[in-house]
Amino acid sequence: MSDAATDDSKSQMVRALLVVIAGIVVPGLVSRAFHQAGLSTLGAFAFATGFFGMLVVVWYVWLRPLDITGPIE
Repeated sequence: MSDAATDDSKSQMVRALLVVIAGIVVPGLVSRAFHQAGLSTLGAFAFATGFFGMLVVVWYVWLRPLDITGPIE
């Protein structure tokens, strides 16, 4: 395996890790802060917004470009 392929796979893993951190960990921390401040509804909204934002990013970056059509007869 070439070094370029290894670097690309490491880059993809780093991107995926950053998306998970940005989409789950950060909204979770923000949600906890809102819950501790007595703003439970706003905390739940913050987490849901961050999580669904992460799903949109995953769809747009990794899933949308895939060609998943079946065989053409």
